[in-house]
Amino acid sequence: MYVLRDDGINYSGYGTELVLLLFIKMVHKNTEAETLDKHTLPEGCRWTDLNSKSGINLLNDYKAILLALSTGKRLIADPKEPGKTNEIQVHEYALISDIYSDAQTRLREPRHLEQMIKTLDQIDWFSVQ
Repeated sequence: MYVLRDDGINYSGYGTELVLLLFIKMVHKNTEAETLDKHTLPEGCRWTDLNSKSGINLLNDYKAILLALSTGKRLIADPKEPGKTNEIQVHEYALISDIYSDAQTRLREPRHLEQMIKTLDQIDWFSVQ
């Protein structure tokens, strides 16, 4: 994935970016394969929420997902007062908050995130040896 080098990310940053995405992907694959009883990531913070988007919306949502997984909270638009936001609790899993503690992406180009997601989607995870 030389794509990250094009975004100014070194090898240690590459590992971090990959781990952040891989955890979301593996929860998705294990839920799909029914090896997990239920999806452990909150709605809005799942693999399907990432791979269904593109462009700047994808990058901005990914940043919001990382923050929500880290803090357990997310900002949403207040339906009663335009321009105002409310903070809502999206999860209370200490393990998820620990995994994503202070998680941030250094990606600046949405196309690089899109390429990483597409590449991870192409892997047949349960037949890899």
